[in-house]
Amino acid sequence: MDDAERRVRLAENMERIRHFRHGFSELEQVLPFLGNALPTLLTKLYSDCQSFAETEIKSLLERFEQISGGRI
Repeated sequence: MDDAERRVRLAENMERIRHFRHGFSELEQVLPFLGNALPTLLTKLYSDCQSFAETEIKSLLERFEQISGGRI
């Protein structure tokens, strides 16, 4: 993957994040305050979300492997 493609993917990912966050407008309003006043809780939120995503991805891959017999 070259730099141009990396930039495009980064921009696409940022747009998906913005779109997702838009669904939680109340959080968007208090996010600046949380970042300053409660950085530990905000860090925990992001960490917990990432852990959840990693667990779900691993589970999905394990199920796919069972279904496909290990063939990708």
